Amino acid sequence: MRIALHPFRSWVVVLAVICGCVLSAIGGVSAFAQDQGQAGGQALSIFRQAYALTGNARTIEDFDRIITMCEQGLNDDDDTDEDYGRSLAAWAYNKRGELFAGQAEDAEAKAAALADFDKAVTLAPNSWRFLHNRGVSLAGAGRFEEAVADVEKVIELQPQFAKGYFNRAELHFAAGEMEQAVDAYTRAIDLGRNDAEAYANRGDANAALGRSQQALRDYQRAISLQTNMARAYQAAAWILASATEANLRNPREALRLATTAAQLRPDDFQAIDILALCQAATGAYAQAAASEQRAIDLAQAAEAGEDVVNEFQERLQQYESRMNAAQQTGGGR
Repeated sequence: MRIALHPFRSWVVVLAVICGCVLSAIGGVSAFAQDQGQAGGQALSIFRQAYALTGNARTIEDFDRIITMCEQGLNDDDDTDEDYGRSLAAWAYNKRGELFAGQAEDAEAKAAALADFDKAVTLAPNSWRFLHNRGVSLAGAGRFEEAVADVEKVIELQPQFAKGYFNRAELHFAAGEMEQAVDAYTRAIDLGRNDAEAYANRGDANAALGRSQQALRDYQRAISLQTNMARAYQAAAWILASATEANLRNPREALRLATTAAQLRPDDFQAIDILALCQAATGAYAQAAASEQRAIDLAQAAEAGEDVVNEFQERLQQYESRMNAAQQTGGGR
């Protein structure tokens, strides 16, 4: 699901599952490991056999086997060791879900991942890791309200988890709730999410709120943290080239940033479109027209849509008109 909420951010939920959850992190299973020498019934014997397989479990088939054994034990009439079995089964479902989630282009695998994460949460409803992973899968399936509920529960259970606030911000952004998105991005940053993506995404939210100065600072911080982040260069260039405030507008710096973005993404129609805008802002209308024509060609090749192409063509006409006027007065470039 793509949501065009910012001129140069074709936005999509970019959450990621937490991988590598170890058995010692799951309530009940660490105690289970310590109790393996104790006597028990048929169910406990099955759980012990399943547990013995966890050390070398790597594939979907490995986790299939563990899950099958856990379910067999849970269906036994003896429920004395049910907590052990539920914890182990939840862990296995989550691990299998991680593997399915890693098959990014496979719709059936994504559905299977969500089903596994849902089962893990059913078995261990207070595991913030499992809730996080289910929330990510729900967001990927476009079920944003349910995803928000999981993310909120994650934050309740693990209030210092920076990724939880980042995910909350992403979902607010997807819903067009920019003020809340800014607050959540800020909280994630305060908790240690000190990376380019967090700053650039907060910049997008600030830009959507019309806070150009704050957005520019965020993009500049993102660039300082990741010098090859093309979209941060693009967004900063757009602000500096199009700002109406005299203390903010800086066409030359905008052109420098846009040139860098275009070098990083030479075949990106948005990057080339911004380059054209910045060239025009410095009075280089002939260069702007040439760049805009290339942006049109790239957009058509990418099947970006009629609206995008028409918008670019309107800008091309503007640049050509200004170029012709400048040439008539001897000032064309």
